[in-house]
Amino acid sequence: MIRKIPLACTLIGVSGIILGSISVQAAPVTLRVFEWEGYIAPFAADFEAYAKAQGVDVTLNFVKDEKGNEKFITDADDIYQVVREDGCDVVTPTNNYFKDSGGRLLKVLAPIDIKQIPHFGDLVSNLRTATYADEDDKKYAVPLLGGGYSLAYNADRVKEAPKSWSILLDPTAHGHTSITNSQYEANIYVAAILTGTNPADIYSWDNINKDKIAEVLGRMTENVKAYWDSNPDINLMATDLDYITDYGFGVAFANQKGQHWRFASPVEPTTVWQDNISLTPTALDSPEKTRAAYLLLNFMISPEIQARIGQMYGVVVPNPKALEKVAVDQRDQVRVATDAFFKPDLIWQPLDKRTRGGFKTLWDTAVDKAKENAKP
Repeated sequence: MIRKIPLACTLIGVSGIILGSISVQAAPVTLRVFEWEGYIAPFAADFEAYAKAQGVDVTLNFVKDEKGNEKFITDADDIYQVVREDGCDVVTPTNNYFKDSGGRLLKVLAPIDIKQIPHFGDLVSNLRTATYADEDDKKYAVPLLGGGYSLAYNADRVKEAPKSWSILLDPTAHGHTSITNSQYEANIYVAAILTGTNPADIYSWDNINKDKIAEVLGRMTENVKAYWDSNPDINLMATDLDYITDYGFGVAFANQKGQHWRFASPVEPTTVWQDNISLTPTALDSPEKTRAAYLLLNFMISPEIQARIGQMYGVVVPNPKALEKVAVDQRDQVRVATDAFFKPDLIWQPLDKRTRGGFKTLWDTAVDKAKENAKP
C-alpha cells in the first residue's frame, strides 16, 4: 500500500506519557527508521524528549535515498531489501506483507517481547491475537494504525449515503469516481464480494468466479475519472468526484481543506488492512538500544500518540483508549478499532504467486478495455 502524508501538526501533547524525569545516564543510541511516509517522523522530537526523561538518550534517524531525502516505503519489496541489508532497526510493514513470498520478511525480522510493551494490552482483542505476523509462537509486529479499503462520498453533492459498493458500477456515477490503481488487489476484493464470494475466499484464485469478477471490474473501471496511487486527488475531490475508495487519509485531508466527505457503510463487507511496527535484529544490538526500541513501540501505541494519529490521518487506531485523550466534542474525528471492524476474514491475506498473477491479468484487462472504450 502506498501512502503519501503531508507534514503533520501537533494536536495534543505528550505530557500524559511523560511521568517524570530519571537522572540515570545511559550511552547514546540511534534507531534507524524505515516507514510509510508520516508514520513516526512527526512524533520523533516528542519521542526523543520522552525517552530522555526515562533515562534513555536516543536519536531517531530516518532512512535516506541517494539524494539525502527521507526514503519511504512503497511496497513489500522495499521493506525486505532494506531489512535484509541491515539498513534499519525499525520498520512499519502492512499485515499482508509478513507471510507473502514464502514468509521471507519474517525470516529477517526480530521477534518481539510483548511483555516489554505495557500498552499492548490496551489494543483491541482481534489485533492482539491476530496471527498475520506470528511464527513459531513468536510475534513480529505491533499494530500501529489501520483502516478499510473504504467507500466514501461527497456529502455536498450526494445527499443520500450509498448503501452498496455497487454505486461504483452505476451509470449515474460515470466520470465521477476514483479508485486505486497501485493496490489493484483491493478492487478485486470489492468485485469478488459484489459477486457473492465469501470474504474468507476472496484471496484464492480457485475460489472466485473469474467471469463475473471481470464483468464487475469492467463496469467499475468504465466509471473512473482518475486512478490514485498514494491518496485520492484532493482537487478532483472538490470539483469532479462524487465517490471514491480510500484508506482513510484522503477523506481526512480533504475535510481539513474544508470539503465534506463521509464514509459510507455499504451492506457488503469492507476489507481491512493493518500497518505495524516491527524490529530488526540490529535493534537488539545492545541493552541500551533494545530499551530504546521498546520505548518507541510503547510510545507509538500509547493513547496520547494514537489520538494524534487518529486526528491527523483519519485512520483506525488500534488503541481504543485514544478517545480518552480527545475532547468530547472532537471524538468524531478519531476512529478506534473494534473487533467487529477487524474480523479475521476481512483482514487482507497474503496472495500466492498464481493468485496474484491472475488478479493482475483481470485488472489490467479491465483497465485497458475501459481506456479503449473511452477513445473518441
